Formats: sequence, C-alpha cells, structure tokens
Amino acid sequence: MKHWSAPLPVRSGVWFRLAAIALAIGALITAYLPAIRGPVHLLVLLDESASMPRAWMDEAWSDLIPRLAELPPDSRLSVVRIGSRPVVEIRGRALDRVGPLSGDHTERLPRHLPLNDTGTAIAAALTQARELLGRGESGLVLLISDGRETLGHAAPVLRRFVPAGIPVLWWDPSRGRTLTDAGVTSLEVKSGTDGVIVATVGISAGTLQDAQVLVMRDGRPALQRQVALEQDQIRLVELGLGHDRLAPGFHQVTAQVRATGDLLAGNDRRGLILNVAGPPRLGLVARRPAESPVTRSLTAGGWAVEVTDAAGFDPKRLDSLGVLILEGISPAELSPAAWTSIERAVTRGGTGLILLGGPGTFGAGGYRHSTLEALLPVTAQAPDRTPAAAVIYAVDTSGSMAQPTRLGTTRLELARAAVAASVGELGSKDQSAVLVFDVQARVVLPLAVRGAGTRDVAEAWHPSPGGGTRLAPVIDRTLGLLAAPVPDQRLLVLVSDGQVTDPERAVDLGGRIKTAGVKLSVLAVGDAAAGANLRALAQAAGGRYQEVADLLELPRLMEAEVERRRDPIESGPIRPQALEPLPFAAAPVAPWPELAAYPVTRAREGARVYLAAPNGDPLLAAHRAGAGWVLALPAGLGDWAPDWPTWSHWGTVLGGLVDWAAGGGEPMAARLDLQPDGSRRLQIDRVEPAGTWSPATPLALRVQDPEGREIQVQAEPAAPGRYTARLPDGPVGHYRILATEAGAGAADLWYQPDLEFTPGHGLGEGPGGAVAAGLLVPWSAQDGGLPLPRLTGRLPRALVLAALLVFLAGLFCERFPFSRIAATDRPTAPTCIGRGPGCRRERRFRRGWGSAIPLR
Repeated sequence: MKHWSAPLPVRSGVWFRLAAIALAIGALITAYLPAIRGPVHLLVLLDESASMPRAWMDEAWSDLIPRLAELPPDSRLSVVRIGSRPVVEIRGRALDRVGPLSGDHTERLPRHLPLNDTGTAIAAALTQARELLGRGESGLVLLISDGRETLGHAAPVLRRFVPAGIPVLWWDPSRGRTLTDAGVTSLEVKSGTDGVIVATVGISAGTLQDAQVLVMRDGRPALQRQVALEQDQIRLVELGLGHDRLAPGFHQVTAQVRATGDLLAGNDRRGLILNVAGPPRLGLVARRPAESPVTRSLTAGGWAVEVTDAAGFDPKRLDSLGVLILEGISPAELSPAAWTSIERAVTRGGTGLILLGGPGTFGAGGYRHSTLEALLPVTAQAPDRTPAAAVIYAVDTSGSMAQPTRLGTTRLELARAAVAASVGELGSKDQSAVLVFDVQARVVLPLAVRGAGTRDVAEAWHPSPGGGTRLAPVIDRTLGLLAAPVPDQRLLVLVSDGQVTDPERAVDLGGRIKTAGVKLSVLAVGDAAAGANLRALAQAAGGRYQEVADLLELPRLMEAEVERRRDPIESGPIRPQALEPLPFAAAPVAPWPELAAYPVTRAREGARVYLAAPNGDPLLAAHRAGAGWVLALPAGLGDWAPDWPTWSHWGTVLGGLVDWAAGGGEPMAARLDLQPDGSRRLQIDRVEPAGTWSPATPLALRVQDPEGREIQVQAEPAAPGRYTARLPDGPVGHYRILATEAGAGAADLWYQPDLEFTPGHGLGEGPGGAVAAGLLVPWSAQDGGLPLPRLTGRLPRALVLAALLVFLAGLFCERFPFSRIAATDRPTAPTCIGRGPGCRRERRFRRGWGSAIPLR
C-alpha cells in the first residue's frame, strides 16, 4: 500500500476571493447610502476673541441652529469658545432630531464660562476638539472665525486631521462685511509748563464717524469731548485735565472712545499708571487734634496734613491720602462703614496706616477682634504673663430674653454663644464662672481655670427662659463667689435686656460692686428705655455700660469688654530696645527716649518688631496688609512718650515713619506680557537700597488684579536683579505687585495686550494658507447643509475588515493546508483481480476526517 500527500486544489481559493470582492463592493456601496449613514460628532469652534464682533458670532450661531437638525440620528454636539485658551461650553451633548439642542440649552450662543479674549488660540482649540472626539467616532469640525490667529500655529494641528478622515470646515463671518470700529491706540499723560495736566489720546477708526472721548482719573470722569474721526486714520487728541495738582503716589488714568455702530469693545479703552513724585498727603485722626505733638511736628515740617477728630472723619477723603495716622482712636469711635473704607484703602489702594496707641487703646480700647486689629501687626490679646483674672459671666434668662433675633435665634442663645467665645480667649491662668438669673440666681459653671477652646462652657448649660428679672440675687451671688481667695483682677460681665423688677436697688447694688473692687461691664441687649436701669447700675459701680444695637456684634463686644476691663498696661519708665535697623535710618538710632507706659500686645505672625520693651513686648512693629504698609506704636507718641518730641532724632524718626508707611521698600519695576502659549509672564526688576541688584534667590510676591482678587506666586531669579513668574489668566486693567519678604517693595502696572488688534498679525501661517493646502474647507450656512464625512457609521468598516479576513483565509488554506491528505491504493472490484500490469486501479484520496474524494 502506498501513502502520499497532495495540496488542496487551487480552484478552491477562488471562492474565498469571490467572497472578499463581494464584501468590498458592499462596503463601497453602503458608504454612499444616506439611509445607513451613522451618527456624527459635530465640534463647533467659535472665535470669541476681542477682535471678533460678538454680534457676528451671535448671528452665525443663529444660522447654524437649523443645520443641526439635519444631522443623522444619535449625533452629538460639542462647542468650544476660542480665546487665549479654549473653553469647552458643551461637551458631547446628544442632539434631538426635533429640537436643535437637547437638555436645558436654548438657541442662544452658550457663554456660561469665563473666557480670556486677549488672544486667538485656534491651534489650541483644534487640539481640544481632537481630544473631545471619541476613538473610532465619526467627526466633523466647524471653525467659525475670521482666521486671525495670534497665539500658536494651526497648520500642524490641521494636518493631523487628514489621515483620521475628519473634515475641518471654515466659516468666516467677516467675509463680505465692513468692520465698523473705533478704538484707542495710545495714551500719554504729562504736565505742561503752566501746570495743566494734558492727556494725549490716539484714536483710530475703521470707517468715517464721530465719537466721544472720555478721560477718567482714579475712577472718576475728568473730561469728555466730541471728536471727528477719519477712515483708516489715527487722530491724536490733546485734552487738558485741569490745573489741580495730582497728589504724590500712583494714579490711574484711562481713556475711552464711544462711537455709534462700534462693533468691537475690546479696544475701546486704554489706561496707564502715573507715578507722581513728592511727599505723600497725610490724614490724621485724633481725639484731641489741637493738642497732638504729632500734628504740630508734621505741620512744622512742611507736610500737607488733613487733621480731624473721629466725628469729622470723612472716608471719601481716603482716596487722596498717602498715609492715614490714627492717634488714640478706638474702634467704637468710628462707624463700621468707616472701618470698611479704611480697610479697603489700605489693602487694595495701598494707603499707609500708622496706629499710635496710648491710654484707652488696644485692650482698653476694645480692639480685640475688630476690623482695626485685623489690619495691625500686633494684637490686643494679652500674653500669658498678664496677671490672672477671675471673670464672672452673668446672663439674664428671664422670659423677655426669649425674643427672636433676625438670625432666627433668641437673645439668650446668642448670649450663650458669646460667653463660650469669650471664655475661650482667656489666659491659661484665668478663672471663669457662669451664672444665670431671673428672679433667682444660680451657678451653672463654678469658678475654675478653663483652657482656651473649652467646649463645656457652651454644652454645660441650656437654660429655658422664663419669669421676671431681679438684679439683687445675681449681685449677691457674684460677690459671694469673688469673696474667696481669687486673683486681684476681678470682673463681672452682665448681659441683660434691663427689664428688671427691682430698679430702685440699682444704685445701691452698684455701690457694693465698687466697694468690693470688682470691675463691671454691662451689655444691654434690650431697648434704650429698659436699659436705663442697667446704666444706673454701671455708673454707680464705676463700670462701663454699652448698648448692643446689632446682636451679631455681641460675641466680639463681650471679648473686647473683658480685654478692656483687664487693662493690661505695663508701667515704666521703660527704655525701648532696637531689635532691627529701621529701614529709613542710615545709621542706628540710639539711645531711644523712655516711655512712661504702654499697653501689652502680641506681635502677629509674620510681622517684624523693630523696637521692643526689655521683656520683649513690641513697641514698634510693621507688616504689609494687602497693598499697604501698617505700622503700630502701642505706646503712641503722646502722653506716654513725653520726652520724644524734644528728642534730637524726633524729626528724622517721625518723617521716616511717614515715608515708610507711604510705600517704602526696595525699588521695583514690573512688566506683564501675554506669551505665545496663552500664559502671562511677569517680569520684576529689583535693586537693593544701595543700588546693587537683589540677590539671586526666589522672591515671594502677592499680585492684586483689577477686580480685587489676590494671588500669591513665587518669582524665580532669571538674572541678577531680575525675576520671572507665570500668572494665570486675568482681566485688563491695573495690577499691583507686592514683594512680601525682607526689603519688600511694590510696583504698579497697566496690563492690556495689543496682540488682538495688531493689523495683519497671525495671517501668514494661519487658516488663510490652510485652505490652499486642502487643510480647511470653506463653508457657510448659506451654502446648504453640513457636508457630512464619508464612511460614516460602523457597517462599511466592518465589511472592509471582513473582506480582508476572507482573502487572507483563502491564501492560508492554499499555502498551508490544515491537515494531511491521505492517499491509499487498493484494487477495484470486479474489473481487476491480482496485481498484474494490466490491472486498473482506483485511487482514493481520503481526508483526515474520513470523506473520500475520487481522482482519476
């Protein structure tokens, strides 16, 4: 028997080839059948930069909306707005076949997210579109723009869309239109020989039109004039702003043009920061201005000083001041609105603040947790070495204390919270107790030492208001608690609405409190008529009476009263000691005159102490509060510093303090530029007072933008005296740069990049050349429906893949059979018997699985 093998017949592979051809033809046919085109992801890129009229974009969006309804079912939409960085407004939202947009969107162009319009980053927007497109998803990109690319290069990004088969359409809304625009191209300000301040404004116009020019100075209108403009010409207009001399310091000057039909608003305004040299204008607020040695010395030194008392203080004058001096002023002497204005002038406007303390300030002046204290480099909190005190908190729990406040809580609940906050501020050696009273008095927390932040004060008592109010029981109980061995400082803080049933005993009870040596502070939370009884009690005790008009202030006022009545004063004589050289003194100043006394304070974290008492208490401290310098001399320069006005260095020190507060520090120059990648680069040039470049170490900066926001950045050294840092996107306008480390320093600048309005910029390699290269396809809504990409859907791809697999399978079967083919020889019957040469044989080829294929 003979065994041999043979390949599968060649004609078997024909069927594989025919099947592959059929599948390929099917793929080609289905690609052009609209009925089976699959969904498409439309990515709309909208140019919202400053050089693109918003009205044109709104019109283009309205024309596009009907075209969205023509997209295949299950299509999706993404919308990207283009500025210096792209912003994704809609991300892969499904389209409804009936309405153009599904969900809560309307037919108005979506502008929900902030966009920096100072540049046009088409390349970045195209990259964003590519990332939004899902893998294997059929996509179509529509770019709606005038083609002015100012950041990046779009051509390399467009080339990446070609092999992916993603068409990119370009709709130019400016095609065939005339841009009506008027803008400010330049602004210069100078002082003429006659003292007139002159602003020179450059104005350009795209068409012939009349316009109004408005010049603003420090946010207030200074001049307005009507001017005639010529088409495609720049006109220089000189405007006199008046003879009034600008105060020394930084001033913001802006020019704005207003014209009928002006389509672009981004170039309508231009500003600059004007630095006027000269001594700053001072404002001094004192209790007794005529008696102040500071007032007399500054006036004699030629300083321009506006002097007033607390009652005559006008917050509107803060804008014209370089330095504000507060002498012996407590927070209660000025209104909350006035303190808010002072805080804004210091932290945002850069006005310097000098606080001169003295009797009745800091702890005794109720500074604790006030707006004023938040600005200072020292706090009114007494240090641990202050003599211990025993503080009794007596809270009225009568029925009238159950009246609700505007917060929805009762008077009693606010009083309980105020007590807890005040106890938490006591020193580690102080003792405290809590009494509640109506017609009787009871102790809810006994007299004991409680650490700061103790929770049991608020949780240990939850009184239910009810009944009347009597003063005698609570005074008797208080004096009984303080009769035991307690610290020398003994305080009673009484909170009540004053509706008592034993008013005739108020004077007698007050006398008993005074005789016992207890300091009384009364906080009246009721109306003025009922408070008369409490006032009589406080006057008889030699204590303080304060009406709480705003119950939200009760916690702060209670803490301030405790600090005030403790009266942490160090008596002298005290010889100040210099801890650091003063920034304005060329040589060390010594010896310093003695002080008769000073209020005890603590230096705030980050503040620098230049003068201190022998025990370390700060006597002159300084720090920056936002944009302005704040200096504090707790002892003041009045009653507790009697020898200072006759001191030989008095003029140098006083003038140096004023110059320091006006913005002293190392000279700085700042520049802010928009970079090609859309980021902003801040450059700082800084020198030492001796004229040498600053050392090559990182520089900590605080940057305030035109909207009042503040960020902290670290500038890295780029060269001797030069530092650079990257800033996030921000608006056009006035920026203030503050160096917060040793030497400090400040710089002001006006940021307004001209990139968007530079004629012809960015057209060379932009989308204009991409059309000729076949990277962009011009289109508009007037051309008809959106040209959908070919081979949409998955069916054609599947057919092409199946054709390829079938073809490869045929080749494999022809070249590499999957089993051996067996051949057997056996005689056929009955035609042949034996094995002779004439015997005819039939060969049967048997496949491996048993079927026989006869071959002859």
